[in-house]
Amino acid sequence: MRLRALTAIHNYGIKHSDGSTAASRLFGQDFPDPFTWLLGQVGELPLPRRSNKRLVCNPLFLLTVPS
Repeated sequence: MRLRALTAIHNYGIKHSDGSTAASRLFGQDFPDPFTWLLGQVGELPLPRRSNKRLVCNPLFLLTVPS
């Protein structure tokens, strides 16, 4: 699977000195940037789950106090 992903990145993402990709030279048409396309497909990421741990304050532990 890693080889397939690297092949897709090589064919569609890496640009030649003239600005064309291997896929655009092979098929004769331009393709959208794969990373921009991927970000458009992912959408919003979910928020992290809340922790079940309770926050216990230690009165003996002082944060940095200016002198």
